[in-house]
Amino acid sequence: MTFDGEILTVTYERLVEDSRCPEDVQCVWAGNGRILLGLAKAGSDPAGLELNTMLEPRSGRYLEYSVSLVTLERGDSPDATLQVSRA
Repeated sequence: MTFDGEILTVTYERLVEDSRCPEDVQCVWAGNGRILLGLAKAGSDPAGLELNTMLEPRSGRYLEYSVSLVTLERGDSPDATLQVSRA
């Protein structure tokens, strides 16, 4: 993605944890999904960021960027929807 001509690369690395309640099952606790993202910008050290669906952190920062996990689908390598903004 590009912010004012600067390119920020966000890479979905892996699903770290998925203890979420299966669909169509009633659970005492909804559970949590956690993913690892890789973030990089030219001229800066890359970093990893873990985000959760139910627990904190659900959002994090990399340099001047804010990244939030909006949704996480189910499966071995689930699609994630992120919100990225420049703070």
